[in-house]
Amino acid sequence: MEDEPLAWEAAAIVDQLIADKVPPVSAVDPETAQTLNAQAEAAVAAMWRPDIEDLPVQTTEVVRDGVGTVRVHTPTQDVLGTLLWVHGGGWMLGDAVGADPIARTLADLMQCQVIAVDHRQAPQHPFPEGLEDVEAALNSLLVDESVDKPLLIGGDSSGANLAAAAISQSENADRLAGQILIYPAVDPTSSLPSVDIVVGGPMISKPDMEYFIRYYAQPEQLIDPRIALLGAVDAIARVPALVLTVGHDPLRDEGLQLAQALADAGDVVNVIHAPELFHGSLTSAGVMSPAMARLRQVAAEAVRLFLQEPI
Repeated sequence: MEDEPLAWEAAAIVDQLIADKVPPVSAVDPETAQTLNAQAEAAVAAMWRPDIEDLPVQTTEVVRDGVGTVRVHTPTQDVLGTLLWVHGGGWMLGDAVGADPIARTLADLMQCQVIAVDHRQAPQHPFPEGLEDVEAALNSLLVDESVDKPLLIGGDSSGANLAAAAISQSENADRLAGQILIYPAVDPTSSLPSVDIVVGGPMISKPDMEYFIRYYAQPEQLIDPRIALLGAVDAIARVPALVLTVGHDPLRDEGLQLAQALADAGDVVNVIHAPELFHGSLTSAGVMSPAMARLRQVAAEAVRLFLQEPI
């Protein structure tokens, strides 16, 4: 697959990270990676436009039985439903607070309540602990009559992996209106061609994915269909899927492969491919207009899932 050059704003961000000598995540220890990521998320939140505090969305922290603390983003207007959002970060980085910009923006664009789950992370909490948190949150929301329905689940990168894996494990997943998988992590063996298109520098690369996987799971666990999602396609395909892939991304091919496998299994699948963006772009959408345009496109298609319109 031939992809376009990076959009100029995306290219400028990459150039700036190179100039600032930001190390690849695989070059530092996990604690340092977590600290640097928290600093980066705070910087993005401060630059996000429109300012997330100006969005017509109220944010609260809520403790849910059996789930723990979640962040709930509720638009001030009537809501169409609820989105359970699972943040990415290689099963290691980020938290629900760091996901505020994209979660609040989605709440505004989709006119829905967004519930961001703060799942446990590696290396302190390896597989399957974080997944168990997402499963608990999903199953709780599916049966909670007080939660605005219909219900979607979504996430980015490793968060998309956890979201789809939680679907595969849920007895009630067919009650979901849809799933939103943003550049999903699918193949823990990193064996598809696109893993070699980003060979180094500040953006995610094959060594980074190998680093994340090493801390997330034991080698013998990598064939588990809760990680290697192609082994759970039939269970995941019970839920209509919206999949976004990006061009400058070692995970590009595995996201496209998952989308095709879901379609082959009879699922309703809508694929958006953004050749002009890099992995992680949507969590910087507030500082990069091409990414915001794609986030708006995702939101518009997700609304159709809420409304149960054909996709």
